[in-house]
Amino acid sequence: INQLDKTPTAIAMTPDGEYLAIGFETGMIILSDSHIDVNPYGVYAERKTTYSRPTLYPVWSTLATKSEVLKIEFSMKGSFMAVSHMYEKPSKEQEEEKRHSEKGCV
Repeated sequence: INQLDKTPTAIAMTPDGEYLAIGFETGMIILSDSHIDVNPYGVYAERKTTYSRPTLYPVWSTLATKSEVLKIEFSMKGSFMAVSHMYEKPSKEQEEEKRHSEKGCV
């Protein structure tokens, strides 16, 4: 995933392990299809199952926002995803500035 130069702040996987969602401090969310295949060239004599390196294929993403992703949750069947973002209440100075700017535009 190319977006990992940004700081991840939340991560969740669907219950069946098919999808992985990563949320970032920029507010962007990337949903990836995850694949972990059995390596057919494992050591048979040890009777261990070996796996290939996991691969992630992005299937959906959002644009960046100004609010950091805090948490990602999937429904029990994995068909729904809920995301919470950080919301900062404007300071009194910011509200006052907005009020004055709106009066000037009327």
